[in-house]
Amino acid sequence: MKVLNVETQSSVKRKLSVLVSKDAVDDALRHKVEEFRKVAKIPGFRKGRVPDSVIKNRFERDIKHEAEIELIDHTINDAIEQAHIKAVGSPIIEKVDYSPEGDFTYTVLIENIPEVDHIDFRGIEIKRLPVPPVTDEQIHEALVKIQRRLGVLMPLEEARPLRENDLASIKLIELDKHGSVVKVHDDLLWAVDEKLGKDVYGQIAGMLVGEKRKVTANEAKDVSYKVELKAIKYIKYPPIDDDLAKTSGTYNSLEELKSALKKDIEEEIGRINRLMYQDIIIAALLKRYPIDLPVSLVKNELEHIATEDEELKKAYARNEKSLVESRLKQLETYVRIGLVTRIFFDAIRTQENIAVSEEELKSAVEDMARQNTDTAEHVMEKLTKNNDVDTVKGHLLNDKILDLIIKNAKFIEEKGQ
Repeated sequence: MKVLNVETQSSVKRKLSVLVSKDAVDDALRHKVEEFRKVAKIPGFRKGRVPDSVIKNRFERDIKHEAEIELIDHTINDAIEQAHIKAVGSPIIEKVDYSPEGDFTYTVLIENIPEVDHIDFRGIEIKRLPVPPVTDEQIHEALVKIQRRLGVLMPLEEARPLRENDLASIKLIELDKHGSVVKVHDDLLWAVDEKLGKDVYGQIAGMLVGEKRKVTANEAKDVSYKVELKAIKYIKYPPIDDDLAKTSGTYNSLEELKSALKKDIEEEIGRINRLMYQDIIIAALLKRYPIDLPVSLVKNELEHIATEDEELKKAYARNEKSLVESRLKQLETYVRIGLVTRIFFDAIRTQENIAVSEEELKSAVEDMARQNTDTAEHVMEKLTKNNDVDTVKGHLLNDKILDLIIKNAKFIEEKGQ
């Protein structure tokens, strides 16, 4: 295989001409003749015993067509690599031809990811964003989240009827329309107003522990339940004190935990500001280096994201066409910004030789462990099991690239700051 010519039709399209040698063509044709011989049913010949000349004469057009597909399939990836094309989507075959010498040539149109050879990212003007101080209220909200996470389920000591919003430990026996048992659920824990539905909890509110009651879940379907209230429970939350701090991580006191939470909140504010800086930076780089995106790249990325988008799913389910179109446009904008960012950042990474060290990865894992009240070893174990280590490295790499651009930006102070 030999690449004869690479024609640049646009920043995202290349026309590639490829030559396949006579020997490779002959091998492909022989292979196809053998495949056709195995299945051909021709009067006067036993199956699998038809001579080559008869097979070629009877199926010449089909043999050549399938051989062409095989030759292209076997050589296109090497040709793309040899031509240094970052291909996306499926190549479009424009022309195929057999030379008198027996060689085979083909021409394909390929979409490619655009490349930026050199990016001058220095001196981008950015308005400095304010960094508000962390308030006591924010720290308290963070402490309450930890407190909620450490809540323990306890049986209610007070003897009283079941109320809405109670947590009810229930034995539930599902019955069919004949009263036969369909399924038994023992010791289910349900919030009365969330899991059973209004038609059911309206019939069991007021039950006492140990009481049994038959209720109808849906008369139209002739479904009923036998319900036994086994216990009424509540969540007991620990007090916000030094013991909470020690339980939630490697902290010796509440004040130490508060300091850590303050740092986390400051970092979160910084992350939000950095994302806003990133949007400004990408817009500025696009002015300096306009980029066209391949249609197939945008389409594939959009389809992938759209399948996971809950808002779009709900709009489809309600058949709200205007909302579907609006959400798809929003997602496409998001996809385009993401792809352009990836192209710019990848170019800067290569240009500036930026990489993530093992120490940087270790430090990031330790931060994740601290924020999730976990150990670094356990976090790394989960990341490895879920194949997410490279994802973490990718985020760290993007952070380093963004840090470098921000460091070299020209900040403009807002008036009054």
